[in-house]
Amino acid sequence: MYINDYEFVVIKISQRSKSKWENKIGEEINELEVKVHWSHLIGTSFRTNYIKVMCDDCRLVYDRRIRDLDPEVNKHLCRSCSKTGKRNPNYGNVCSENSKIGTKEWMYKNGNPFTWESSKEKIRNKKPWKKAHEANLGSKRTKETRELQSKSALLAFKEGRRSPHSGWAKIHTKEYKGLKYQSGYELNFIKYLESNNKIHLIESGPSIPYVDIDGKERTYFIDFKIKNTDMVFEIKSNYYWNKKLKTNIIKKETASKIYDYYLIMDNNFSEVDKLIKHEKI
Repeated sequence: MYINDYEFVVIKISQRSKSKWENKIGEEINELEVKVHWSHLIGTSFRTNYIKVMCDDCRLVYDRRIRDLDPEVNKHLCRSCSKTGKRNPNYGNVCSENSKIGTKEWMYKNGNPFTWESSKEKIRNKKPWKKAHEANLGSKRTKETRELQSKSALLAFKEGRRSPHSGWAKIHTKEYKGLKYQSGYELNFIKYLESNNKIHLIESGPSIPYVDIDGKERTYFIDFKIKNTDMVFEIKSNYYWNKKLKTNIIKKETASKIYDYYLIMDNNFSEVDKLIKHEKI
């Protein structure tokens, strides 16, 4: 989109061309310096002037020559956005093996450019995070972008490239003897099985889709699973179970249709004792 304040350009005209410009803009001109809409300058010697436009993707305000603009098209993309995603001529093209080898060799000789002190200094001076914040202030991601981000995150979870609550989340996944956990209750469960020489039998639980109380499809990450069986365990405190009771019940009912589901509450391992006693685990 164009920026209203900059859609008009101040130009200097001659006395000789005054009448021509009066006819073009439809009003009388008293001065030889006149403010006209940029669209009147297409096809004139003033077409090399610049006006401000806004990128429809990142909302960055930047300069464009008038001769490069089309009055019938009110959509603009900055240099960066014009080459992202499917707009990139290399979109969908697989990187050749020679290119991969060449990149590795270059990195081996020169190192990663982002680790160079000169690169770090450039980044610090340019402050890209500040510019991105200013450019995107007040804007919202499109529905298409949100859906793509959601699908990408879910795929990363399923493929093991990301784990729940990692990265920017408030709760960070911890690890004990190769097993990931989040709460002290989960750690106690692991240690309890360890005390019974059963720690080698458990692994991180599977993820399954479920429909929440608002009818939206989400993903439920079950805490633990007994290897090579359909036995799964959800570890909770009574407080957190009741805090989101309706959602937790939906998760349990959904998982119980697929797995042999056990809910362990407040470090009560009586169910686990029974399973060990009957040699089910």
